[in-house]
Parts: sequence; structure tokens; C-alpha cells
Amino acid sequence: MTQNIKDLYPFSYTPAGAKGVRRAFDLLGLEFTNTEDKSLLYIGSRHGEAPLRLAKDFEGTILGIDEDTEGILYGKFAADALGYGKRVNFKVADPNKFRMVGAGYDYVVSDCMLTQQTASTLGAIFEFLNESGTLIIMEPSWLGEGVPTFVKDVWEIDDANIMNVEAWRKMLEQGGFTEIDTGNLSKQLEPFYKQFSEDMKGLANSGYEGMKHQKALAKAFKHEMDVYLRQGGRKWMGHLLVVGSRANNTKETP
Repeated sequence: MTQNIKDLYPFSYTPAGAKGVRRAFDLLGLEFTNTEDKSLLYIGSRHGEAPLRLAKDFEGTILGIDEDTEGILYGKFAADALGYGKRVNFKVADPNKFRMVGAGYDYVVSDCMLTQQTASTLGAIFEFLNESGTLIIMEPSWLGEGVPTFVKDVWEIDDANIMNVEAWRKMLEQGGFTEIDTGNLSKQLEPFYKQFSEDMKGLANSGYEGMKHQKALAKAFKHEMDVYLRQGGRKWMGHLLVVGSRANNTKETP
């Protein structure tokens, strides 16, 4: 019996996920229908929730990649449980070694995975798109200048480089892309943090042991949620959508 996705994924791992990709399709004036012959690479698939939510309407093939072996195994299990196993797959892959996942994709999605990367990484992603392919980036972004240190310290860890929209535009150009459009996904942050906080409390109160990844995630997010929700971080902490195409593409995005 096919399972319900809400039973497999009680909470989301990123603020935008499938909603952000749908927003990108709206910006492009595209529909998810008639996509049987299309392919989508999802970088940062975590435990598979976003790719599998997309699979409900996106009719083509989807490959989700992530470094977390536990998450990839769960994604494979969930794809089979939801009846998408034949066209949705997951693979363990280091985001710095993209050549492990092939080429020729119609869409490449990066979900909170490029803050530690450079224009050279975007150049590598360039090679995975077909000639009319589209890049969809969803990343944390500063909403203004003069971000206080206590807010910066939440996101700018492990050499992460949080940028504003102008910096992303420059990086796209350096990586060989032409910007198509941008969108502000910052409104997704507050409900995401609140939902994640409540869901984790519920799991803790129920005695749910969960997966190691979820426990570590909950601990890491606690301070971040406090800064955003209770210490005024929302004034500076945003979430950005950037949509680009290969710079040498003169054809209209399909």
C-alpha cells in the first residue's frame, strides 16, 4: 500500500524546498505538466522530502544527491513507499565532486548548498545542464548591510559565505550563467522555524528516538531559531531564490 508523504516526513529540513522550486517555475511561466521527458538534479536532497514532493506533479526523472548516507537510504525507502521508485532516485555525492552525477539535466536545483562554494562550483554545475537548462538556487541571504556579529555568527560558520542578491548575480555571471529572475523567499523562514521547533518538541515529548541526523540538526537549529524568532534576527536574515540559464543559451527556456 502506498504511504502518505506526511507520514514519512513529519517536518521539513529547509525553508523553501519544493515550494521554492514551484515559485521558480512560476517566475519562468512554466507548468509541471508535460514534463515526462525532463530531468531534474536536486543538490542537497537531505532525507528526500523536497524531491518527493516535487515528484507528485513533476512527471520526469529526479535525482537527489547529498553527503548524508542515512538520508539517502531513507530517501530511497520513501521513494519506493510513495510509488516513485522508478523515476526518483537518490545518491550519496560530495557537493564538491559534482561530476559523480552525470550531465544533461534540464533543471539543477541547489537547496542551501552553495554558501561554502565559489564561482568555480557554479562553473561545474554549468556542465551538468543541457544547452537550454535552468539553474534554481535557494540560499540564505542577508537582507541589508550592517548585520550584527551575533546574527552573522549564526550563519557564517565553517567558511560559509552568506551573500545578498547583487553578490549572487555577480557569482552567476562568473560561473557562466545569465540571470533570468530572482525571488524573495524570506517569508518562508518564520513558519519554517516555528514548525520545525514545534515538531521537534513533539517528537521529544513522544519519546521518539529518531535518526542521528535529526538529533544533531535539532541541536544546531536551536540557537539559530532563538536568534531569528526572539533576538531580532529576522531584520537581517533572509532567503533568496535565484534562477539562471547557461550564458550561451539563446533559446527560450523550455
